[in-house]
Amino acid sequence: MNDICNRQNLPENIDLLKAQAATYKESEKLSNIDFCISAGATALLLMLRIIFSQLEMWGVVTAIVAAIVTISSLGLSIMISNRKDLAARMQMMFDCNVLDIIWQEAVLGRKPKQEEINRYKVIQTRKDEYTFYNWYDERVKGKPLDVGRVLAYQENISYDVNLRKAFIAINTILCLILLAITVYLIAIGNSFWLPLIPLLSFLIKVCITNVWSLLKYKTVIDDYNAILDLLINHKYVGVSKFNTLFHSMYEHRRRAYKIPDGVFQMLKTLLHLRADYDQLLIMEKIGRI
Repeated sequence: MNDICNRQNLPENIDLLKAQAATYKESEKLSNIDFCISAGATALLLMLRIIFSQLEMWGVVTAIVAAIVTISSLGLSIMISNRKDLAARMQMMFDCNVLDIIWQEAVLGRKPKQEEINRYKVIQTRKDEYTFYNWYDERVKGKPLDVGRVLAYQENISYDVNLRKAFIAINTILCLILLAITVYLIAIGNSFWLPLIPLLSFLIKVCITNVWSLLKYKTVIDDYNAILDLLINHKYVGVSKFNTLFHSMYEHRRRAYKIPDGVFQMLKTLLHLRADYDQLLIMEKIGRI
């Protein structure tokens, strides 16, 4: 039998969850700054275009502002990527501790340093203290370790993929609307499309990042289903299979944008219902309820 329910509430593992939440939150703040710079530059250029439309220097001003925004956005993207990578490794370290998987440095990179965990675990987020306890459902209790691992990871998959799809849909709609406006302005020969470049480039960047993350997520699902098939056929699931799954999940997590809290809260109840339903189906397939 597994000890997942007890392991997940150990102080050192709660600290990891707190630290990863704060790290992801920091990456979200940087993303918001990136958006504000892009949206602010767009608004500024639109005002300049209206006020100084007759000035020949307007095109030069636009190019300079766009270049500054692009360079700033690139620097912020590097910082965001570093935060997401650290948060992903903190989450993977939690999973390794709780699901009794040995950390493979070749698969997951270096472990987060204790000073990094200590630095972020004390940062306040919007999540209440109780949120970090009982991370995985008690349904895993009393199950063989391999079954417990599969049920626990199914929660990760069910939550993340549905959140990601919703977030991508919202960003894609916004991007397509702005792209359509840009194409229309170009088609009619109106230079008002130039100020839209900073905001359009930001939305395209976010869409590409999340689509790339979902492509990595397909590998997660394939690896997960391979493990599930072995369990259904009552075959042994070696730790190496879970290491492969962990590597896929890490690659997905370190690329994904932080889902805004508002989107999560709107979908929270539906996600819980979906995760519970999926777990019941899995347990029925495995035949070890």
